[in-house]
Amino acid sequence: MLPVRRLKMLALIATALQFLLLQGPVRAEDSYDIHGDLIAFTSLPGYGKIDKVDLNQEGLIEMITINDTNYTCVPDAIFRDGNGAITPQASMKEGLFVEFYYLENTTKITKIWISTEELAEEHSRDASSLASETDTGSEEEQPAASPPPHPGEVILKDGVWQN
Repeated sequence: MLPVRRLKMLALIATALQFLLLQGPVRAEDSYDIHGDLIAFTSLPGYGKIDKVDLNQEGLIEMITINDTNYTCVPDAIFRDGNGAITPQASMKEGLFVEFYYLENTTKITKIWISTEELAEEHSRDASSLASETDTGSEEEQPAASPPPHPGEVILKDGVWQN
């Protein structure tokens, strides 16, 4: 039988583990982007072309449409220009290529910046190559002909193996 002192110690350890595993605060390591801005743990990256910007009377973005998806901005969203400098929200214009972070499972932007021309071209190339890969209108490639697995003399005639 365990001494009372050990039982108390085990109970204390079990309580501490329960607090840490079930109720305690869990903090992930901070993540920073290329501009040195702190990125929310649940943020996902995105990029695209601004289709439409709706500003309110104060010149703040109410809604921004990027690649046919409507987004809103969190109150403390960060806006940067192509050089990485802080810029007003009103500088986000239709037709600009942008990169941004948005909160997972939402359409709330936490940070948005104007993309450089090189990145915009790279992203459009990626999108066009992805579209060509998923194009179903093209003919499928025929697999290479291989001989049948049984032994004997076989010949390839009109694309069909025959013996």
